[in-house]
Amino acid sequence: MKKKWFYLSLICLIIIIIILYYVLAPGIPVKTAKVKRGDITEYIDQRAETSLPRVYKITMPYDGRIYPPKFSEGNAVKKGDIVAQIVPDVLNTQLQIALAKRDELKGQIEINQYNTIWDTANKEAADWITAMKQIVGIAQKKLDITKNIGLYAIKFRDSQILSGLAVSEIKKAEAEMEAEVKLLDVESAMLMLQTMVIIQKIFEIAPVYISEFMSIKKLEKNVLECELKQAEEDLKRIQNDIALSTMPSPIDGVVLRKYVENERFLPAGSELLDIGYLNDLQIEADVLSTDAPEIKVDDPVKISLSYDGSNPFDGKVIKVDPQAFTKISSLGVEEQRVKVTISIDNKTRQDSVSINSRIGYKYRVFARIFTANKGATLIIPRSSLTKNNNGQWIVYKNNGNRAELQIVTIGLINEDSAEVLQGLKENDEVIQTPPSEIVNGSKIAPILK
Repeated sequence: MKKKWFYLSLICLIIIIIILYYVLAPGIPVKTAKVKRGDITEYIDQRAETSLPRVYKITMPYDGRIYPPKFSEGNAVKKGDIVAQIVPDVLNTQLQIALAKRDELKGQIEINQYNTIWDTANKEAADWITAMKQIVGIAQKKLDITKNIGLYAIKFRDSQILSGLAVSEIKKAEAEMEAEVKLLDVESAMLMLQTMVIIQKIFEIAPVYISEFMSIKKLEKNVLECELKQAEEDLKRIQNDIALSTMPSPIDGVVLRKYVENERFLPAGSELLDIGYLNDLQIEADVLSTDAPEIKVDDPVKISLSYDGSNPFDGKVIKVDPQAFTKISSLGVEEQRVKVTISIDNKTRQDSVSINSRIGYKYRVFARIFTANKGATLIIPRSSLTKNNNGQWIVYKNNGNRAELQIVTIGLINEDSAEVLQGLKENDEVIQTPPSEIVNGSKIAPILK
C-alpha cells in the first residue's frame, strides 16, 4: 500500500514540475512588429544592361583589302568623318580598264554606223542596173541585125554556088568566106548578149548583197550596243564601288567597337566598326514572365550602377515586349523572360551631365521597376510572412505572449513590406522571421522592434 502511494506521489510531482515549467518558462525569444498604416510601393528588382535603340555598323560593302580604321573604341566621330577606307589600287585599275572598254565599243559603233560608202555603192548599183538594161537591149538588137546579115550572106553564098551562071571560083570562095564571117559575127553577138545578161544579173544582185551586208551591220550594231550597255553598267558598278570604298560615319557619335586592327583582305559584310550615340542610351531588363504582366509602359524606374541602389537616376518603361524567350539562369535553370526597355528621364539626363561619363554601352546596371503604390494601408514587415502547405499566406501574431497562427490576404508586396487586406488590424503585433520551432500556441518572449 505504501509502495502504491509512493508511485502515485511521484507521478503527481512530475506533473506539477511539468506544469510549473510550462507556466514559468521564459518562452521563445522573437522579434515582433506592429501592424501600422503607411504607404507601400510594389516594385521588381532586376539586373539590366545599357543598350542603344540603334547601333550603326560599318561593314565591308564588297570583297576587298581594307586599311586599318584610324578611330578606336571611345573616339568621338562627326557625321561624315571617314572612319574606314578600302585600298583603292585594284579599283583604280578596274576603272581604267572599264573606261577603255567603253571607249573602244563607242568607237566600234561609230565605225559600224558609217554607211556613206555603202549608200553610194547602192546608188551606183541602181545606175549600173539601168545602164545594163540598155546595154543588153542594144546587144539584143545587134544580135538580131547580125543574124539578118548572116542569113543574107548564107543566101548570097548559096545563090552563087547554085546559080547556073558562070561564076568564077574566086567569087564563090569570096561568098563562102563572107558567109562564114557573118556566122562568126552572129556567134560573137550572141556571146556578147549572154555576157551582158550575166553582167546585168550580177548588177541586179548587188543591191541584195548590200542590203544583206547592211542587215549584218545592223545586227553587229545591236551586239555592240548591248556590249556597250554592259560595259557602262560595269563602269557604274566600279564607280559605285569607288564611292563606297570610303565609309563615312552616319552620325555624330562614339566608336563603340573596333573589329579590325591591321590592313587585311575581308569579304563583303565583314564588320569593321560599331558607332552609337550615347545620349540615346537606354536600359534593357529581362524580367521573369510571371512578373511581366505587372509592368506597364510609363512605370517609373530607378536605375543604379550599384546593387544597393545608391546614386540612382530616373527612368521609365517605354516598351514591354509581347513575346517571351527562354533563358538559362546562372543556376542552369530554364526561365521564361520578357524584355523590358527603359528610357533615361530627359530631365535627369539634363540635370546629371555625368550620366554618360558614368555609364556606357552594354554596362551592367540594376533597375527597380515600380509597378504599383498605395497610401494609408495596413503594412507588415515582409519577413513576418510565410506560407502554409496549402499555399496560403500566414503570420504568427502575439496573443498574450502566445504565438497565434493567422491566415492573411496580401495585396501589394515588396522585399521589405507587405500590404494586409484581411486577417489583421492596426496595432496587431506580428512575429518577424518566425523560428522554425514556433507553432500555433507556442509561448514567446517578444521583443518589440
